[in-house]
Amino acid sequence: MTSTQTGTTTEMRCVAALGDGAFSREQATHVTAAFSNVFIEDDQGSHFRLVVREPSGALIWRSFDFEHDAGYWLRRYINSQGVRQSLRGQLTALTDLNDVAITLTQRREFMAHILNNLAGAVAQRVPENQVMLPADESEVWKEAGRIALAHFGLQGEKAFLKASQWLTAELEQGSNVRA
Repeated sequence: MTSTQTGTTTEMRCVAALGDGAFSREQATHVTAAFSNVFIEDDQGSHFRLVVREPSGALIWRSFDFEHDAGYWLRRYINSQGVRQSLRGQLTALTDLNDVAITLTQRREFMAHILNNLAGAVAQRVPENQVMLPADESEVWKEAGRIALAHFGLQGEKAFLKASQWLTAELEQGSNVRA
């Protein structure tokens, strides 16, 4: 977990960035990457909900991105009940999908969602103005690719490559590297 000089974690900076009112898709994506029980749902393209759930899946709080005081209430519930996402925990969730009784389509959707969240969490842990992944994050990302291919075959490989392309673009954008 990355810390600033004041001791504020990356996760808390993501939550604080929501502000009191409406929030952007980018802000929501950063929060979902940092917490395992916060999700983007009801995505209509032009608007969506950010949802906080208990580990059991029960609803804690939800707000549309355009609501007047959405950020205030979401921050309150995420700060008190948000479960910080560990990279290794996401790898375990990826592997454990094979043990869950769901349809193949659902399994593939969850696999892609976990890979996308993992890519976001890895991007959050890369120091500013760097394009290279730190050793620990690189190992986790490599393991995610191995799991995706071994457990989900071609569909896993495609989802991993798509998430890898997004991660590369984020790293390049964050460090102002021109391709």
